[in-house]
Amino acid sequence: MCETILKGRVKLDVIDIYQQPGLAREHQIVVTPTLIIQLPLPVRRFIGNLANITDLFSLLDLGEKGRLIL
Repeated sequence: MCETILKGRVKLDVIDIYQQPGLAREHQIVVTPTLIIQLPLPVRRFIGNLANITDLFSLLDLGEKGRLIL
């Protein structure tokens, strides 16, 4: 999705909670998968199955620029 529909509109950071536990704590990730949308504000979190891309894309509402943490 980030490389097709949202290409050039988002920055996606993937955090491996086992290799980067400090980042997981910093972003308060306690369950995986967790998608955190930092911009535009307010910060939003989606936890659990991210397979339904149609519903997820409608909920993202990223506007022109956004930042995702997965």
